[in-house]
Amino acid sequence: MNLEKHIKWVIYNYPTLYRADTYEESRIFVLGHIFLSYGTGYEWHPDGFLADLYNNYKFNQIMDELPDGYFDKLLYTMGIYAEDVKRVPDGLKNRFHYFVDRMNRTLYCIFEAENKDDARRVIYEYGYKHFELGKANRYKDNDIKIEMESIKKTEDVFSGVFAQEAHATRESRRFHKPYYYVPNNMCKYSPIVEMINGETNSPHIENFKFTHFDPEWLQGAIDIVEYSLLFYEDPEKCELDSYHPVNRGYDKDITEEKKWEFWKTYKIEQMEKLTKFLTIFKN
Repeated sequence: MNLEKHIKWVIYNYPTLYRADTYEESRIFVLGHIFLSYGTGYEWHPDGFLADLYNNYKFNQIMDELPDGYFDKLLYTMGIYAEDVKRVPDGLKNRFHYFVDRMNRTLYCIFEAENKDDARRVIYEYGYKHFELGKANRYKDNDIKIEMESIKKTEDVFSGVFAQEAHATRESRRFHKPYYYVPNNMCKYSPIVEMINGETNSPHIENFKFTHFDPEWLQGAIDIVEYSLLFYEDPEKCELDSYHPVNRGYDKDITEEKKWEFWKTYKIEQMEKLTKFLTIFKN
């Protein structure tokens, strides 16, 4: 499966998770999810690449090109009730929009808006708040004037509850800018670590031993490893890591010295894995 086409598909279908200011930045978010995380649903294929596996490998999760100007658009997302899907396109025909399926009963509409007030009007007309006993609780079907007024007063409430600006506030709930990718905590099940060890717990690989990796996917792994090393070498970016003492919650009896000792140990362990990977795989 073509890696770059898969990355474009992921960005397009999950913009609130992966769409950054440029394709290059967005690509890093996707590569981090694929190679550094674990429990993602990706499984190794015998041909040396990773693919979403739900009963069978999904090879159709690819996209040739993203729409023109995709990263310049101010996008929002809203849940759509199944019965309303046919009427939504008519209402949004004059603005960029598309639908994505989350493999459950929820269908999401990604749409362009001029600003947050414009997005509120669209969501009020077509979106739903949540399901109650199998029925959609539409915004339009409820008296939400008071709620909308309170939402206008608090941007965080607007971003987290009523609508999400995919360009700025993602589902991870990180509100800092600029929005850097923070490397995941790697463990023995992370694909990067499996590649280092030369074996995997995936039953789809004969004898659980790797024989080769697809060159394009290997380069993608090298790219995210190099990015992660640069991240850990930057003290300012490191403060964005949830394991950093400025972010991590500790028991009150943990001293500042112990907090920094933990961070130093964690950082060294992560960088050792990353460095070992490059030693093995980068010519």
